[in-house]
Amino acid sequence: MVKNLNISIVLYNSDFAEISNLVKALKENTCINQVYIIDNSPIRNNAFDICDANYIFKGKNIGYGAGHNFAIQKTINNGVKYHLALNPDIIIEADVIDRLLKYLEENNDIGLIMPKIKYPDGQIKVLPFIRTEKLMMLLLS
Repeated sequence: MVKNLNISIVLYNSDFAEISNLVKALKENTCINQVYIIDNSPIRNNAFDICDANYIFKGKNIGYGAGHNFAIQKTINNGVKYHLALNPDIIIEADVIDRLLKYLEENNDIGLIMPKIKYPDGQIKVLPFIRTEKLMMLLLS
């Protein structure tokens, strides 16, 4: 599969082991070009230097959205087709991102996709309904 997806994870005083495990799981997907770790923490965590990701220390809390926007701009500038913004506290199944991206590639009429979200006990998490107008504003912002 072509590496046509970048991922951003925005941190604030996050646990290195947790993030390192997430990056390792993400890297099992063959479609991933780059993982950006945007660190909004007040103190640099040098442990992230050995993580298999592009660690960017901002030195201050620029905000969750601004952190992702910073990485999204890098994705656009580098001509990468897709970008995925992730929370730092997720656990991901090994090939879920490859499967989602394959589905997007096969269905050109889809512009936004997400996996089924589950609680640690396996129950499906019901997410709130998002009105289309608000979603379009988020995508265009």
